[in-house]
Amino acid sequence: QYQSWLDSGQAAFESKLWNGSYYKFDAGSSPHSDSIMADQLAGQWYADTTGLPPIVPPDHAAAALQTIYDFNVQRFADGGMGALISGAVPGLRCPEEANLRAPESVVAVHASYIAAGAELIETNTFGANPVKLAHHGLAADTEAINDAAARLAREAAGDRAAVVGAIGPLGIRIEPFGETSVAEARAAIERQAAGLLAGGVDGFLLETF
Repeated sequence: QYQSWLDSGQAAFESKLWNGSYYKFDAGSSPHSDSIMADQLAGQWYADTTGLPPIVPPDHAAAALQTIYDFNVQRFADGGMGALISGAVPGLRCPEEANLRAPESVVAVHASYIAAGAELIETNTFGANPVKLAHHGLAADTEAINDAAARLAREAAGDRAAVVGAIGPLGIRIEPFGETSVAEARAAIERQAAGLLAGGVDGFLLETF
């Protein structure tokens, strides 16, 4: 009995949801029915990890995973910046310094992501707040580094991708858990945000807060 239910369910799943590239959100006609869901193969993963037979044909699973990667990863946003910049420009005190010292390298990294299909890129500013930059003697350049980063990303993006200003944590404890006041933390973030806005970002991306 269970096998007949499974066979019937698999047949319906394939006939109603498989569109040749991935499994649709549902079999309806709403604007969301064709959404590419990142978790569409959750049942397949569960079956595989528990030693059960595949839920969907292996070639369909491979095609769906490729579609998820292409549209939900590559064509949505770019990848990491810090490691690539540090590898391309020796002697940097921090990756964000490249925005002033090696702007052509920053543009090249952004351009590579856009060429791969990214529709959104983030500025090279994860650690470009005055607190972190102070460790490298660059706190006074906070606004300039962020302004330059936004302009470089915008130069690479043109009209092909949106640009968001990457803002990472300050890396310090804020009251009542540390000595830094909320007002001081806000002022530090505001300096970074002001530089990014001056450079023309479309929005902000708050990372690992």
